[in-house]
Amino acid sequence: MTPDRTTTDRIATAGLWLAAAAHALFLISLFAAMLLAAGRAGAAEAGCGDDLIAALAAADPARHAAMRAQADATPNGAGLLWRVETDGAAPSHLFGTMHVSDPRVTTLPAAAETTFAAAGTVVIETTGLLDPAKAMAGLMARPEHTMLADGVTHADLLDGADAAALADALAAHGVPPESVARMKPWLLMGMLVKNGCEAARLAAGEAVLDVALGRRAEAAGKRLVGLETVEEQVAALAGLPDTLMLESVVTALRLDVDDVFETMTRLYVAGDTGMFGPFMTMLAPPEADAAETQAALALFDAAIIDGRNATMADRMAPLIDAGGAFVAVGAMHLPGETGLVARLRQAGYNVTAVR
Repeated sequence: MTPDRTTTDRIATAGLWLAAAAHALFLISLFAAMLLAAGRAGAAEAGCGDDLIAALAAADPARHAAMRAQADATPNGAGLLWRVETDGAAPSHLFGTMHVSDPRVTTLPAAAETTFAAAGTVVIETTGLLDPAKAMAGLMARPEHTMLADGVTHADLLDGADAAALADALAAHGVPPESVARMKPWLLMGMLVKNGCEAARLAAGEAVLDVALGRRAEAAGKRLVGLETVEEQVAALAGLPDTLMLESVVTALRLDVDDVFETMTRLYVAGDTGMFGPFMTMLAPPEADAAETQAALALFDAAIIDGRNATMADRMAPLIDAGGAFVAVGAMHLPGETGLVARLRQAGYNVTAVR
């Protein structure tokens, strides 16, 4: 069992939870629903929760100003749609998605809709989730991605208070804690840490943006390509440290998830991708251990963002060289010095924001 941790230390893992959930909500939600059909749906209206950043701006203008300055200093931290050009090929476009079914997200901006309609090739993170049964079969074939190793249980990784909080949350969702005692934390996220409105939409059969784009591309007869396999995406999530991820699940149980996702959705719709990082850090209160918070986020970034950015950039290059591609990946992959916009420029492409 891990030694007791202070409340502020535990809260510092909130940013890690948000990073993981925002990155792969569609993957987490799909598998959690298919495995256990657990969780309770909330009201189905699009606006579910309050804007935490707007509230901070009113309550603590100085802290908000510091976050705004950090966001504004983030390279390529504004805009969702980018034109990618290379000699001898029709322009392609890179578009940042959010893995939710909120109609504010699934309704593309006019410029993105136009470029999507004109594209001959549509590229998404993975095409595997368009066939859920096949994706589930692949998941079940790799128990190391879904189960803790060597008989370890959640109680072995958490202190007493956190283990009790997790057990209470599972029981509240109608899941006997012992039945999932060895489940990987990334799956527990999908079961327990849900936005009520998003859960209701998914239960009603609504598709997250990425899946909707894939289905639209197939219906229109476009070439559809995935940059990664489902197995690669699951392996990235499952490979994060189990203790840290489990603690982040417990921490997230103490947050108002509706507020968190409403805030992320508003940032996304505004194209304010540079604010994603400051917002994740904001979830840890000022008294939390700043070094621990940043270390957790850096660990996630290295495993889930930067490493995958390199792979994505390499795999999309031939598609861009062929011309006329619409490449849609999570918006968290776009900004920053090692984001996809910067990587494509470093590879010799002319990349400009579409205003």
